[in-house]
Amino acid sequence: MTKFSELIEPGVEFKTLGEGMSWTEGPLWLADRQSCIFSDIHNNAIMAWSEPKQTMSVFANNVEFTNGRAIDGNGDIIECSHGRRAVQRPEGPFLRFVSLLSSCNARRAAPDSGAALLR
Repeated sequence: MTKFSELIEPGVEFKTLGEGMSWTEGPLWLADRQSCIFSDIHNNAIMAWSEPKQTMSVFANNVEFTNGRAIDGNGDIIECSHGRRAVQRPEGPFLRFVSLLSSCNARRAAPDSGAALLR
C-alpha cells in the first residue's frame, strides 16, 4: 500500500485554498474552465477553485447535498444528489435538473459515489 508521503515530492509546500468549509467531497476538474468544483456538504453548496485566478468562489447554492460528480460521454456534468435521491444532470442557467436515476429495483436511490456512474 502506498503511503501519502510517498505521493508528495520532498519540499512541496501546502497552501490553504479556502476556509469556512467543514466537510468537502466530490471534486471534479473542469478542464475548459481550469477549475475544480466540489461539494461543501454542510453549507449545501458547490464551491469552485479557479487555477488561473487562484480564487475560491461559490459555484452554486441550495444544491440538495450533491457530490460524486463525473463528466459523461457528452461532456456534461452528472452528480449524485442526496436531497433529491437521484443521479442527475444540472441543466440551463436556472439550475434545473434532469433526473437520470431515482430508483433501482423499486428502491429509492441514495447515491453517494460518482464512480458507479462511469461503469
